[in-house]
Amino acid sequence: MAQSGTSNAPRETYVTSVHSTEYSYTWIIRNFEAWHKKQGGKQDSPQFPSGQHEQVKWILTVGPLAKADELFLSLHLKLVSSDSAQKLEATFEITVTTTNGFNSVMGPYGYNFPLNENWGWDRLLKKDN
Repeated sequence: MAQSGTSNAPRETYVTSVHSTEYSYTWIIRNFEAWHKKQGGKQDSPQFPSGQHEQVKWILTVGPLAKADELFLSLHLKLVSSDSAQKLEATFEITVTTTNGFNSVMGPYGYNFPLNENWGWDRLLKKDN
């Protein structure tokens, strides 16, 4: 007779986990109006995070959405590379601070980013005339 609590049945254990990484990125544009006039149109931030070992890369895009919307600035977050996934779920918060002290915090937002597509605000701020 077998002892209670013992078994010769094979045992299997599977562990499923989710990998998450937290980034903080600051993009400072000094003298924005002069920079924007010189650059013209939409502009991309440097890719972040900047580490060589990082497979997931993002950019911010700022600028008018179109000629018809030149009075407004748009801001979008874009997934530009990923280690394996064609979509990447992200939760993010964006803060915009202007030189006159206006501070706007958007988020936190959650979005399932397809590779090379962006999400953001088409009319984030009205430009000063």
